Amino acid sequence: MADSLASQIITAIGGPENVRSLTHCATRLRFELADASKVDQNALEHMKGVLGAVPQSGDRFQVVIGGGVATVYENIMHLPEMANAGAASASGEGQKSNADVKAEAARKAEERLKYMTFYSTTQDCLRGFLLHYFGEAAPKKCGNCSCCLAAEQEAQLQIEYSRRRAADNARRLSEKPRRARTTAGELSEFDQKLLNALYAQRKRLAGKQNIPAFMVFSDATLREMVEKKPLSTDELLNISGVGEKKAARYGNAFLRVIEDAVGSRE
Repeated sequence: MADSLASQIITAIGGPENVRSLTHCATRLRFELADASKVDQNALEHMKGVLGAVPQSGDRFQVVIGGGVATVYENIMHLPEMANAGAASASGEGQKSNADVKAEAARKAEERLKYMTFYSTTQDCLRGFLLHYFGEAAPKKCGNCSCCLAAEQEAQLQIEYSRRRAADNARRLSEKPRRARTTAGELSEFDQKLLNALYAQRKRLAGKQNIPAFMVFSDATLREMVEKKPLSTDELLNISGVGEKKAARYGNAFLRVIEDAVGSRE
């Protein structure tokens, strides 16, 4: 029955003399014909065992068989009338033997395998890849496949990142002058003298212990002392950077400086 189907297909395709070459893919027979107008497409489409008949550009034609395409291909290639298939090629093209056709089919199968690998790893548009594979034109991007959507998402993320970075830079640039104004020019003459006295006290204590001055109290802590002017240990503990250990070790020395300054002012 398979031989009968093979014979029917060759007859409907225009006879063996109309076949220049024959290969197959996973589901289709792929014919290169001398004259595609000789194909009886209606007979092929109504043939038992044939799922469809698809004309291609030029004199190419495809017959859809399905999963059993390899068996049908072998049966066609073993038909006695196919022994001289390819003799009707245009002048100067030379005749292909069955061995040549099989070798070409193997080469094309290897190429298809490569294309499958490319398809699974490409970052280009998948729809375009498939359309180009079947010889059809396609836009560079379809905007719907996973690769196009991923590329668009990546581009949006890059834009958002650039915007945030620009906004952060602008904010930092705008904040620098403000900080300069709050750290210089806000202190009164009295407070500036008190701050200088606290700096001096810190320097003396750090020198006695042979440690960096900031390890006694930071500049920010001394400035808060100037602002709040604590006069007791409890008030001193409310200053940022003053813990119980530092209050016990250095508190009295700094409180005396503050008390002297406040007392002299009164």
